[in-house]
Amino acid sequence: SNLHPKPRVKVKPHYYAGSSGNFIAPGDFATIYDLQPLYNSGINGNGQKIAVVGQTDIQTFDIEAFQSAGGLTVKAPTILLDGVDPGLVKDDLSEAELDVEWAGAVAPGATIVYVNSQDAFTSLTYAIQNDVANVVSITYGDCESQFGSSSMSTDEGYFQQANSEGMTVIAASGDSGAADCDGSTNPNQLDTSATQGLAVDYPASSLYVTGMGGTAFNEGSGDYWATSNSANNSSALSYIPEMAWNDDCSPGATSAADCGGTATYGLSASGGGASTVNTKPSWQTATGVPADGARDVPDVSLAASPNHDGYVVCETDPTHGVPATTSSCVNGFASSSQNLNIVGGTSVAAPAFAGMVALINQMTAGSQGNINPRLYVLASTAPEVFHDITLGNNIVPCTAGSPNCSNGILGYNTTAGYDQVTGLGSVD
Repeated sequence: SNLHPKPRVKVKPHYYAGSSGNFIAPGDFATIYDLQPLYNSGINGNGQKIAVVGQTDIQTFDIEAFQSAGGLTVKAPTILLDGVDPGLVKDDLSEAELDVEWAGAVAPGATIVYVNSQDAFTSLTYAIQNDVANVVSITYGDCESQFGSSSMSTDEGYFQQANSEGMTVIAASGDSGAADCDGSTNPNQLDTSATQGLAVDYPASSLYVTGMGGTAFNEGSGDYWATSNSANNSSALSYIPEMAWNDDCSPGATSAADCGGTATYGLSASGGGASTVNTKPSWQTATGVPADGARDVPDVSLAASPNHDGYVVCETDPTHGVPATTSSCVNGFASSSQNLNIVGGTSVAAPAFAGMVALINQMTAGSQGNINPRLYVLASTAPEVFHDITLGNNIVPCTAGSPNCSNGILGYNTTAGYDQVTGLGSVD
């Protein structure tokens, strides 16, 4: 196939470090999602490997600057190249570096193996065939209809192989809400109204892959952030209530009038819905799972909004493919001019959850393979594992007369238990 997969990152313009609002640093994530007790007991990913796949060279000084700013051990990733070096690809650099940075932020003791080639799916295949790690994160994909049946069948075989090797494969569910075939990654051609109907992202919709959705923090009048940063540049005080990530529509959207849209970023909401290719796996049973006979996505979610409490990253743009010489982060996470690089999207949720799985692997002295069956069992036997998200939706505006468009919108609402917006919820 000549399909070139799309990165799933949502990039926020540079923000001044002194501007209002809160941003997620590694220490914040550890506080919000209850990782600190694990770290305190020595569970930090030590001895584990996480494979991150991409299609561009990376600048390791950015990774090391991120680790330093976050109070993490400075440890450059291992880089594996398959085939011809793609060089520095500016449109993919933000994706690759955030994936490496945030997988390592959640599992700071793990070794991050960055697998590079001219195509992210080629890198993924290499990681599986060479069994380079027990956890692999891919934040590239496209809607199911863009894959031919032969190509998808081949990929499914690779994912089965990965699971049989004990590898957990984690993928972003997409950032265009329930309209995955819409949403251009070209900043000059942003889709602000869906025209292609309901669709989900592949490989997140694979039976052998864990699909990651997105949430947004919903602080209300609560006091969840300190007024100043700690030594590791974090300020979150506790878990923060969450709603579905949707920067397009209000939580109770019933018509296009409820959708303000985000023209600057195009369609921006947690990917999710029902697969039109894969049937319901036997393990996908839990309160709220639709009786639709289809593989539903996502499975679980983590914070993903770039607009409300986005994630900090260190990333320095190359000039015409020429590497920079210093990182964007020179004063904590800020640049010399006090700018911050802020990102979001399900692209952050995938490597972050990969870090969580690495912690589980260390704690259990084993590997999980396809972790999905266990997640759905836990939803019934230990529901406290998940923060059930019951507010919001992944509804996006759509063009009248286009498939599945009703009252100018299409998508799904959150419900108690599982839903096609945030899955089983976010993870404690």
